[in-house]
Amino acid sequence: MKILITGASGFLGKNTCIYLSKMGYDVNAFTRSFCKLPSNINLVQAESLEAIFSNNKLIENLECVIHIAGKAYDSKKLTVNDENAYFKNNTEDTIKFASKCASRSIKRFIFVSTIKVNGESTNINSSFTEKDIPNPCGAYALSKYKAEKELQNISRKTNMEVVIVRPPLIYGKGVKGYFRTMMKLIKLKIPLPFGSFKKNKRSFIYIENFLHFLSVLIKHPKAANEIFLCSDNYDLSTACLLEELSIAMHNRNFLFKIPRFLFLTLFIIGKGDLYRKFNQSLQVDNSKALIILGWKPPVSFKKAIKK
Repeated sequence: MKILITGASGFLGKNTCIYLSKMGYDVNAFTRSFCKLPSNINLVQAESLEAIFSNNKLIENLECVIHIAGKAYDSKKLTVNDENAYFKNNTEDTIKFASKCASRSIKRFIFVSTIKVNGESTNINSSFTEKDIPNPCGAYALSKYKAEKELQNISRKTNMEVVIVRPPLIYGKGVKGYFRTMMKLIKLKIPLPFGSFKKNKRSFIYIENFLHFLSVLIKHPKAANEIFLCSDNYDLSTACLLEELSIAMHNRNFLFKIPRFLFLTLFIIGKGDLYRKFNQSLQVDNSKALIILGWKPPVSFKKAIKK
């Protein structure tokens, strides 16, 4: 099967290209920036997604598109230009691109969205599901949600199947953001005062588990025109995650406890978003993927962390 993957230079895009190529797919990749990929992957580097459709050889017999390209989440305070860029890259460009894909009779369009469409956090012992009323907060989540709605309209008006997947944080070699920050702290081998963050629960998904899930979405007939959530199916607190990382990296636990209210100083120095991630819960329910697709994450959390 011939597949096109956008956003090939990023952490997820590059891993997706390599993974599906090893599975035997005819992988074609698009990126705006320079990217090194195996020689058997056809790479298109251009400023705009429009360039894809000027290449008839690339479009010929193309059956599936996995759309990863877009403006990534940034926790810093946004300017008006930043917010506009989210809607330009994640909504407008996505819809223009998907509309052209539909006009070229591409069978399936897989859109990698975000769990942030569901919301920023869950209550303890409750999980996000696909049935939840969306509650996107901020320009990034809202831009992804608007793209989802328009993609569903395209699928209703055309023969192109649209599959939407909302992953939580994806971790693995090359991960960035919140997870990378924690790994950098642990790498220092210094005592870390986060042992009191044991009441929250968060879902994550290992890169290999997510890539396996994408491989199921490419072909499974029951995935058509559905929305899916996915995770490692192993939720844990911030303190437990840091303990697991610490033991996997150094074979010892560097955490100790201080009262959580002392961390409120993070808001004063502009790091309130980091405190919220350490303290809040965000759990994902995999039930739909299991029931409809028969999918389970193939790599256990313990093995994933060690890898």
